[in-house]
Amino acid sequence: MNRILSFRPALENLTREYARSFRNPENVSSILADAIAGLGSYREEGVKSAPLIFITRDLAPLLISIKGNDSIPIGSGSLSTSTVRSALKICGPLGSGQDWAIFLVIREDLDVLQFGVFRTDRFPLHESSFQRLRNTSVPGGGVIGMQKIGENLIEIRDSSGRFHYIDASGLLEVTQNPALMISQWVAAVTESAPANLRQKMESFYHRIAIDLVSLTHGTLSAIVPLGRPYPPFLSDGVVLQESFGLVRAIHRYVKYRDEAATLSLSSYGLLIRKMMSMDGITVFDSSGEVLAFNCFVHEPRKTGPAILGGARKRAFEILSSHLEKDLTCVLYRSQDGYGLCRQNESLSPRPNPHPEIPQSSLLE
Repeated sequence: MNRILSFRPALENLTREYARSFRNPENVSSILADAIAGLGSYREEGVKSAPLIFITRDLAPLLISIKGNDSIPIGSGSLSTSTVRSALKICGPLGSGQDWAIFLVIREDLDVLQFGVFRTDRFPLHESSFQRLRNTSVPGGGVIGMQKIGENLIEIRDSSGRFHYIDASGLLEVTQNPALMISQWVAAVTESAPANLRQKMESFYHRIAIDLVSLTHGTLSAIVPLGRPYPPFLSDGVVLQESFGLVRAIHRYVKYRDEAATLSLSSYGLLIRKMMSMDGITVFDSSGEVLAFNCFVHEPRKTGPAILGGARKRAFEILSSHLEKDLTCVLYRSQDGYGLCRQNESLSPRPNPHPEIPQSSLLE
């Protein structure tokens, strides 16, 4: 009796849904399954990485639909899983950081699989290329996207709106759906942003959140309601004397759209990613401003069962106990991919944090 169990049959059965519009769905489903398996276990020089993969019949409509640019054909081969593996091996390192994505063009008429890379839209205030695919719903659409949104979780979706999350660890029941976790955190950290800038701030923080859940380092953040005093229990860390001025930076870009404003936003995004990749807690207010980073909380002495888990998990539980009074949201992701987001919607932030920035319409 064969006692080796494999996820492969279940994976091919699922990907067959995405291959139905192709002439040979069995062959295409096998290609899709191999791309998912390769993405889930992909490493670059021993370090886990998370390149984006887009699959289509025709490259030009793909680039238009997700605002991709500067496509670079790199190779081709037979319409087989071996070509998929070659594409990942060659193009995977180029997709590190997701500035460039991998494309696979399925040419059934020629029995050829073409592959290469294209530049994604990485401007901090624009929707990401994958988010554009999420917002697309075209019956019979011919674009399929794959991305890693957790240590062992792969998202696959197509331009018709079909999507699945595939867990390769077998532990999905003990963690929160990363897409929901990201959505909740982004909504909380931008809740009090000026109404006319909120959508741009959501795009800004959504990109940061996707990068954080895709990488191997853990993160921990807390959000303070705007207008509330800074919590004294988070004073063990680097508390900023004044905020970055991120909201004003976005306002400046909307008003002037010059090179300086663009570079400022990109630099802010990089700095916040670095802060959230440190061991301590990054503290925001609900308008999206950073208040502090590398903060630590100390577990109070008490009787009863101890909080299980590492230092980051114990800190998360302590932060969660303050949701009733001091915080609106806390986010936790461990180094091995376990993640949770908890909220308290009863704490209402002040509605207009930046009265000097008009709320009625975007400045041109």
